[in-house]
Amino acid sequence: MRADMTGMDVPGGAVQLLAQGAEPARVLREVLLAAARASGATGAVVSMRRGTECVEVAAHGTVEDVLRSTAREAIESSRPVHRSDPVRHLNASAVPVVASGQVVGALGVCGPADRLDASELSVATDLTALCFARASGQSGGPEAVEALASIGDAHAREDLAGATLEALSRLGLPAGFVCLDEEGRLRVARYQGVDRDRVTALVSSAEFLAVVGTLRSQAPPAAGCEVASPEGDASVLVCAGLGESADLGILVAVVGHDETASACAVVAPVSRHVSAALDHLAAQERIRDQERQMEGVVRTSPGPALVLDAAGALRVVNSDASELLGLSNEFDVGRPVAERLGDPTLRSLLETGQSGEAEVGLGTPARTYRATVASLRDHDRSLGTALFLEDVSARQEHEQARDDFTAVIGHELRTPLTVAKGFLETVLARGEDMSEEDRTECLGTALAQTERLEVLVNDLLFLTTERPRAGVAADQCDVFVLAEATVRNILARHPDRDVGCLSLGGDTTAALDRRLVSHALRHLVDNAVKYSEGPVQVEVGGDASSVEVAVVDQGPGIFSGELERLFKPFEQHDSTSTRRHGGTGLGLFVTRAIVEAMGGRLDCDSRLGQGSRFTFRLPKRATMRPVETDHLRSSGRGGGTT
Repeated sequence: MRADMTGMDVPGGAVQLLAQGAEPARVLREVLLAAARASGATGAVVSMRRGTECVEVAAHGTVEDVLRSTAREAIESSRPVHRSDPVRHLNASAVPVVASGQVVGALGVCGPADRLDASELSVATDLTALCFARASGQSGGPEAVEALASIGDAHAREDLAGATLEALSRLGLPAGFVCLDEEGRLRVARYQGVDRDRVTALVSSAEFLAVVGTLRSQAPPAAGCEVASPEGDASVLVCAGLGESADLGILVAVVGHDETASACAVVAPVSRHVSAALDHLAAQERIRDQERQMEGVVRTSPGPALVLDAAGALRVVNSDASELLGLSNEFDVGRPVAERLGDPTLRSLLETGQSGEAEVGLGTPARTYRATVASLRDHDRSLGTALFLEDVSARQEHEQARDDFTAVIGHELRTPLTVAKGFLETVLARGEDMSEEDRTECLGTALAQTERLEVLVNDLLFLTTERPRAGVAADQCDVFVLAEATVRNILARHPDRDVGCLSLGGDTTAALDRRLVSHALRHLVDNAVKYSEGPVQVEVGGDASSVEVAVVDQGPGIFSGELERLFKPFEQHDSTSTRRHGGTGLGLFVTRAIVEAMGGRLDCDSRLGQGSRFTFRLPKRATMRPVETDHLRSSGRGGGTT
């Protein structure tokens, strides 16, 4: 409660207005506004006794009849009053306002029964009493205002301890000390008008420790002060707890026996204001911690992020947001920036100050971002808003790639199946009437389509399940012989093409997985035949440590900036090639994965208009390692080479 009230600047706002000589009515409005916010009230009122009547002198929000009657009863009974309106689900609380020892009015609040928390209105009633004293010209009012104003001006706990003792001195209590709590232990923060040895003796006395125990065991704390008389000491300690159940410390005035009553009348209200100020300092420190944490979160956020204060001015922006939104920590911090963000939806989200999400288009060229706005609050006080942007274009592109891949795979599976099925049905239906040549052609075509289907299935299995390991299917083989077999297979399917195999000399035998080598080589030769019209040559050479295989064509060539993209899954050089040639766009990706799994390297040398040369070099004794294909799941969209 007190933390909330200080968050509303009850001591810092209303007290300063009093110190500046503001009209009491204005001060009362400030007090009621803060009290209503702190208690969760929908209405607040200050009433005063005028003869035999109770007159309403200041109000805030909706003043219900139950609130008026509660305030009137608090004045008449001289005690706090709490009432409920079960029909309207309202609660009301009122506390008497005492000035010069007499009840002169009451301060009350009302609100929803499940929200209203009027457990402590003492700070507000103290300020109301000062307003009444100022309005009536009573003595003591200016001194009290100046004393409380000095407490509200403190910006640190040590400053507050000194301001508290100064306030006691102004109010006629020159001797005293303040014990502040640090992690459950009291320490003497400041003392004045009494020497150090005496303070040490006082705080270690059994009487003082007993008072501390009493104050800390009270819940809620007593309204008055505890009094202790240390044995053998002529002075009296007038003590009051700081915070609820003295959880923030103890305020002590050292007075004579005849000053006890007047000291109690001073220490009690001062302790309440010190408690409020301590809570206020704690709230400020908490807010600063939150700001530092939020600044750290923003600066380390993996995407664009920024924070605006409650007025919409920029507080911090990370480098990604600076680049995307054109903002700068050096020049834009402290300035409103919502109008410069470029998207009306985003601007609306930030201006409302409410938490929410929306997809917005930002940047050039425009990309889609999910904007998440979080409202930053300390209790019911707005601290500003944080904005986090997540680039969802990649996700959308991935979803599109998945859809495209599903469509391509469906087409690539259906085409060979349809062709093979058609020729086999023809042979079954008319086989006896067909010539040997026609029957062989039909069966050959069906076999070729089945082999095409087999390659596709092998690629998919390779990408999703197969992980070659050391020694798997590795045996001594002649890579040149494998290349010749691959060329013969290609010529069987493309008898009209010029595809040859050339030995460059050297030892071409190696301990390799012949199945994987054939699979990789077939992809390279298939691509060369598919995307070029001239001769294709496979060159194989070896030395003491490795075997090199090159597939050379005289096709249109590939622009150097496109080369790396073609080794990604589902990518192709020509976006129309899927319709012209078929394929899934997996061939080069699978080939590179196979070569690298066997400890080799795949390179491409291509020139526009002059053709391409794809070369891979494998060690004579390959050390098989797992194929890295997990990034296939997050690949971009594409269309398809084989």
